[in-house]
Amino acid sequence: MPELRGAIRSLSGLLARSAERHPERDAVVMDGTHVTWAGLAARSRRIARSLAARGVARGDRVGLWLPKSQAAVAALWGTLECGAAYVPIDPGAPVARLAALARDAGLRALVTIPDRAAAAAEALAGLESLRAIWVTGPLAAGTAGTIPFVTWAEVESESDAAAGDPAGSGDPSASIEEILDEVEAWQSCQITLPRVRVVFDPHPPLPMARIRPDHLRDALAAIVTNAKEAMAGTLAGEVHVAAEANSKWITITVMDEGPGINVTTLARLFEPYNSTKTRGSHLGLGLSVARELLMRAGGDLGISTSEAQPRTCIRMRIPIRPRDASAGPDLPLSGAHDPALPTTRTDTPGPRERISAAA
Repeated sequence: MPELRGAIRSLSGLLARSAERHPERDAVVMDGTHVTWAGLAARSRRIARSLAARGVARGDRVGLWLPKSQAAVAALWGTLECGAAYVPIDPGAPVARLAALARDAGLRALVTIPDRAAAAAEALAGLESLRAIWVTGPLAAGTAGTIPFVTWAEVESESDAAAGDPAGSGDPSASIEEILDEVEAWQSCQITLPRVRVVFDPHPPLPMARIRPDHLRDALAAIVTNAKEAMAGTLAGEVHVAAEANSKWITITVMDEGPGINVTTLARLFEPYNSTKTRGSHLGLGLSVARELLMRAGGDLGISTSEAQPRTCIRMRIPIRPRDASAGPDLPLSGAHDPALPTTRTDTPGPRERISAAA
């Protein structure tokens, strides 16, 4: 399989990446109408937020009882972005078949068209796992049922509260603890380098971060992957992931037990497409891409490494969401710098030119 340069390890992440790279290109063309990648990503995010706000969580199942349509594509991607799994149901299936599939799968949500909403609600009445039925258009007058309906108009108009922005400021925000949990769960499913164990150390309660969740998830997953790959030649070892916060910043530290990085390589580490691995052996994002994702949010990434004392420590620094940041001094983080290690660092957010190799 050809390598996808800069690829990420979730389908929803691939959609977000396509929207960033080609926002105005067509993603869906159907019946003479066009939806761009940016438009598809935006609608999918709104659907994901609506699902999450009503109790659909990672690992839940969402039924899609829909004909082929732009709405069906958006519902599929929104389900994946929410962390749930979609259950495609034949659009021509009778209501009895729908009911049997819903019960067997334990559906948490159903997405369907307005003409089928009332029949679906009647067939699924009493299904305890079902939270609501999402409808891709306006409901006919008098449509009712014991299961709540959520129309597409409601999805479109809902505030950003489910995305961690109840004030509607437009600032992105991410739960560090949720991202750590997601990356830990993802790592536990990986089969590459089974002798290298990734350990997520206990951490204190952490504030919300001002960064897009998918950007933070992609950057952290890439850095952990790079740390594991740095230990490919070792018989066994551990990669430790730790997190802490001060009044303004959250720092996530990823430390491996690999051979370290020489100063010459260190100076080029953030160059686009640069890799310390042989061609074709690296699986994650380049560190330059991970750092770029952090810098977009006003954060940064720094590296400490040593060949004399083999290990490499990568520190991600992310700003705290403004309303959670305190007015106190920007105190140094405990363990934020190991003076024993020659360092390539960026201690304050800034351009790439601030990176320098220390002999």
